[in-house]
Amino acid sequence: MKRIIQQIRLFLYLLLLPGLLCGCAARQGREEAATDKFQQQALAVAESCRDLCAEDSCDIPAILARLDEKGIPAVDVAGRFPFVNAEQVKAFFTSNSSDEETAIDFVRICQDGGLIDTVMIRVDGEERCRMIRVAWLDEKPAVTYDLEYPLTRLELTDKGYLIFTCDIPDNTAESDHDGYIEPTTMIRMEPLDEPCRAWTETLAALGYRGHELFSEDWTAGDLSAVKLNDLFPVLYRAETGKTLSYYDNPWPMEGQRDITLVPADIFEDLLLRYLDVTRDVVRSAADYDAEPDVYPVPIQGLHGPGENPVPEVTAVRYKEDGTVTLTVDAVTVEQATDRAFTHLLTLRLCGDGRYRFVSNEMLQQTGDT
Repeated sequence: MKRIIQQIRLFLYLLLLPGLLCGCAARQGREEAATDKFQQQALAVAESCRDLCAEDSCDIPAILARLDEKGIPAVDVAGRFPFVNAEQVKAFFTSNSSDEETAIDFVRICQDGGLIDTVMIRVDGEERCRMIRVAWLDEKPAVTYDLEYPLTRLELTDKGYLIFTCDIPDNTAESDHDGYIEPTTMIRMEPLDEPCRAWTETLAALGYRGHELFSEDWTAGDLSAVKLNDLFPVLYRAETGKTLSYYDNPWPMEGQRDITLVPADIFEDLLLRYLDVTRDVVRSAADYDAEPDVYPVPIQGLHGPGENPVPEVTAVRYKEDGTVTLTVDAVTVEQATDRAFTHLLTLRLCGDGRYRFVSNEMLQQTGDT
């Protein structure tokens, strides 16, 4: 009797198996279709801009203009141009729906003509980020990676920055997910006005690392807080476009130390082009070796100093005495903040497109957005 019951159960299982398999296949098909939806959209966006890309480069402003017309939210990876259709992304943050799945995606245009379709997903109170990279392979757009990670932070700040941090396990250069990925991404959703944008680009060439020009209080009469010897390679790079490094150093080294000995006239002439001070002030404030008449300057690696933090000018005030005072926020991905601190930087306009720094005043240090 027991054997008969087992045979009946087997018969019923075999009878129902095709339906079970069909149901599983249908669910799997729906899941694959949902997964492929964003890939197909990303490929279609790249294809629609094919005529604006050639030989590993693309006309980014033209691509953004086209996507703007199509109503597609987009920005360039470098953040040099305004975000288009940003209101669609902002709407995602004003939505109070937490019981059902919601998603918004936007495109980040890469310099090589490819893109990263970034998808923000909210389901059952959990937020996730999916990044689909599309590159041109054999003159065709192709998905080179498709990654999805939980979000530990997703915020739209008062300044208009979209900040999100992904929880990426085993995040190293040797990882299986296409090498190291910066966990935190910061994207400005609100564009700077033209004067602020232009001054921001000017200051970005100098940054904050090492020299303290933008992160300490100082005036033209007292440069003791500024590390002038560390400032020289930064100004050298801004002036010549070259990095003063082990591989490109026109002056002798000091023993086995990573120090180059810059002739005094060259050192002082360069600093006087950027600082509104006298030669005597430079000589008294910097580390100077009188006997060989040189300034010891630390040299950098091949790629120069890092770019973090980044100065962002938020206000410009021109004065009758020929100076301009800039309100500057230090934006840093390392701290995931659009205002680590704020300072007032005053420059003197020289009339030939050049400028000289006059003073810096620290206003605020919060570490918060």
